[in-house]
Amino acid sequence: MSIPDKSWQPPYVVLETSMGEVTLELYWKHAPNTCRNFAELSRRGYYNGCKFHRIIRDFMIQGRVSSGMQVVKRMGLVETDNNDRPVDPVKIKRAYVKMH
Repeated sequence: MSIPDKSWQPPYVVLETSMGEVTLELYWKHAPNTCRNFAELSRRGYYNGCKFHRIIRDFMIQGRVSSGMQVVKRMGLVETDNNDRPVDPVKIKRAYVKMH
């Protein structure tokens, strides 16, 4: 899998989680290196199967969510242990780049 050209700037990354989909909008103008790294790792499948290791209601999922806020709210309701780790695993099933 080749590395995309520098002009490659997908506007979104979608996380398909065990609780539903969340679309993340990337702010290339403000954080180009972070966006490129996150988008490229998502494109390569790096996050597929990763677990959310900590969930704090109304806090841990930060930033603007383009769509999927209902999923974020559901995640905030999961039962957690004393270390804020979900009792039942909440996973990213698949992360991928969305062009439109």
